[in-house]
Amino acid sequence: MDNAEVSLNRLYRKQIAIVLAMAFIAVVFLSVWMMQKQIRQNHQVNLPLYHQITIQAFNAYLKNSEYEMSSAVQALLYNKQQLRPRPVLDVLFDQHDDFLLGGLDFFHISWSDKTETVDPRARLFINEPIENLTAKSIIGGWSLQRTQDGDNLLVYKKSLVQKTMEWQGYLYGFIFLSDNVALANKLLLSAELDAVRLLSPNRDTLFSVTHPDLSVREKNALHFYGVGALIEGIDDAYLLQVAKQEERSSQVMRQYTVWIAVCFIILVAVFLVLTKLFGYSLKKTLFTFEQDLDAARNSSFSELYSLQKRMNEDNAKLNAQLSSFDLLMEASRSAIIFCDDTAGIKQINKKAEDLFAESIRSRTVFDFMPVACHPAIQQALKGEVGISFEMTLANSNSIYNWRLFPYMTENYHRGVALIGSDVTTMQQLQWQLSELQQYAPENSVEPQLILAELAYVLENMSDKSRDIWLNALIQCVNELLNKSTLSAVIPLGDLLDARLQVTPCDLAEVGFIQLSCAIQSANVHGTWSSDIGLLISTLIMMIHSSDTVSQKRLAIEIFDDQIKFEATGVASRRPVFKSLLYAVSARLGIECRFINNNQLVVLYPFLEKTFTTDNPVATKKIAWIKNDYRAPELLEEALQRLDCHVTHFSSSESFFTEFSGLDKVDALLIGYEDYQANFSELPTILKTRLDRTDLPIGWVNHGVNQPVDNYPSYFYQPYDYGVAKFLENICRHPPIDLKAGLIGRDGWLLVGGSKVSRAILYEELLRQELTPYPVEDIQEHESLLSNKMVRVVLLLDNIEQNYIVQLGKRYSDLIILSLDITFQNEIIYNYPLERPYQKEQIKLLAEFVQKKLTEE
Repeated sequence: MDNAEVSLNRLYRKQIAIVLAMAFIAVVFLSVWMMQKQIRQNHQVNLPLYHQITIQAFNAYLKNSEYEMSSAVQALLYNKQQLRPRPVLDVLFDQHDDFLLGGLDFFHISWSDKTETVDPRARLFINEPIENLTAKSIIGGWSLQRTQDGDNLLVYKKSLVQKTMEWQGYLYGFIFLSDNVALANKLLLSAELDAVRLLSPNRDTLFSVTHPDLSVREKNALHFYGVGALIEGIDDAYLLQVAKQEERSSQVMRQYTVWIAVCFIILVAVFLVLTKLFGYSLKKTLFTFEQDLDAARNSSFSELYSLQKRMNEDNAKLNAQLSSFDLLMEASRSAIIFCDDTAGIKQINKKAEDLFAESIRSRTVFDFMPVACHPAIQQALKGEVGISFEMTLANSNSIYNWRLFPYMTENYHRGVALIGSDVTTMQQLQWQLSELQQYAPENSVEPQLILAELAYVLENMSDKSRDIWLNALIQCVNELLNKSTLSAVIPLGDLLDARLQVTPCDLAEVGFIQLSCAIQSANVHGTWSSDIGLLISTLIMMIHSSDTVSQKRLAIEIFDDQIKFEATGVASRRPVFKSLLYAVSARLGIECRFINNNQLVVLYPFLEKTFTTDNPVATKKIAWIKNDYRAPELLEEALQRLDCHVTHFSSSESFFTEFSGLDKVDALLIGYEDYQANFSELPTILKTRLDRTDLPIGWVNHGVNQPVDNYPSYFYQPYDYGVAKFLENICRHPPIDLKAGLIGRDGWLLVGGSKVSRAILYEELLRQELTPYPVEDIQEHESLLSNKMVRVVLLLDNIEQNYIVQLGKRYSDLIILSLDITFQNEIIYNYPLERPYQKEQIKLLAEFVQKKLTEE
């Protein structure tokens, strides 16, 4: 057998590893989230700084352009003062660094003499008259102009004035915003930005540039930042916006990487410490638990107490089962030997030891079993089933049939159980029947069928049931072999009673048969043939032999000069009864008709008869105490068909607490399955209280004809005539007057406690001429309070206080006392009473209660 071994240490380490791994993953995710949050916060903090740097760079660009304008003005004015002035463009372009590498894209000069000097670079940027752009420019400041093509330019206007204050004209400087690579590069590099744009006061985009390395997705994901800020040299409120992607800071990454590594090391250390501690605690706990089990004391650990309690209970059950098994082995009439996988003797009962005296000194069964038996034992050890053999023992002059049953030992190895049954009698019967077969009369049962039934009974029935069954079978066969006789004139019910003594309707191993025979049919008188009784016994045994049928019933009814026998639940697995039935039917001259597979009907003509319809127990009041009787409903149904008034009680205690609706009863029936001494307490109490010996009391059980306390006993399957005859015998005595005997005294309700405590109080209170009612639960017997049968409630152990308080409020004249538990309530009297209860203490208690009753 494969065992799936699970290590608690390994399981715990696995669970701790999972928990700590989840914790580490949570730490990693938290660190990443915090890192992203910090980067985002740093980015939000740095954007205003980037924006300010970009504005400064833009202003610096404009300042450089203005410086270029100033340098150009000085050069132009100086050239004007020369005797032979050079061409204007030559003068300007001599300033190579300023004009080719400066911020201005092109320029224009309007002289005072109405002449114009045009920069040839202007044609690269504009395609319209330049006057359209210079007309709205302002002196000493930048103005934004838009061309007809939609391009934006910044125009700076500066006057040309000699030292003599002679005005020479205007110099215009232009910065082309659209596709201005120099300006874009300067702004992007100023704060390492990804995008910059300039918006007009109307928030139109004048200038926009993005880093060339950005993808389309990254460009679309950019978020611009910009607040209102003045740009030097520009009067209007232009808005310069910047955008920069969130970048992972290497310093932040390093910081959180170190933090994650530290957490990982801490979690690994925690894992090692926890597993070490758990391993140590587990070993110590199991060692202590094992010591507690060996010492048979309570566990040192409260968590293991329930486990130890359950183990102790299981051990007790196992020991009880082993004791029962040992008793069963010793009491068995069969020889039983248990062997292990090597045929070694594990257990042997007394019967087997008597058969094999040398088994005491033997190690295996091969040492004392004959060699001829060894192959069968070896086959059983290999796992083969259904093996059996016969052995003749000369020392005991007997023949044993051995059956071998493979089983699994406690080590999960295959063993074998040898069970030997004494079949000497069986063999002798077989031989005798085979010898007598040639002398068997006509309409008899074949000996082979009887032998087959004997073999079945010996193999499948216990000793008790086997004896009853074989006796019934032998008597039926003997009656069949003898000539039929006629009885005196008796009721059919008496004939049925006589046959039930031979073949009862209930057997422990094969269930019971529901017998139906109405009182009208059972009261029919006549002269009955012994074959009719044999037919009844045959039908009962035939129904009993149907092991697989759950509904078993035999109905007998007389109508239209016929007796109808209807059997339900018959089967033909054991053909001896079918053969017996046909033989009886042939002698009676009738036929058996099978309606279906498990039902048959037999009709017997019956002409000479006398009907009597008297029902001597009609309208009788019956008190029926069920106890552990296994089929109480059958008796109750029979009593109802007899027109009896039935009041049923579950036990003797319930009788005393629930009989208030009865004034008298004509008969008291007490049922039981397994007799217990406390079942006889009720008749004894009634006998004492009523001062009578002729009480109408009867005992009802199954199959045990043993009167209890000299009262009549009914042990058949309940049916109308048998119950009526039983009740008629009981009801010859006067009825029980419950008013005179049990009602009208001061009642004490004894609640809870042990049976011994209640019994002690019960007996002593009876001596005080009080009426005690011992119950386990007050809630089930509250009717005693509502019917004013109880004046005192005596609490022997812990009862729910709220319920008792509510009970005291509902029944204000009730006196409630507690003997063990102290209640903090004015409704409940606390009267401590030490255990075991003494007579003097109970007497003082009764006097105390009587005083309280007098005061009220």
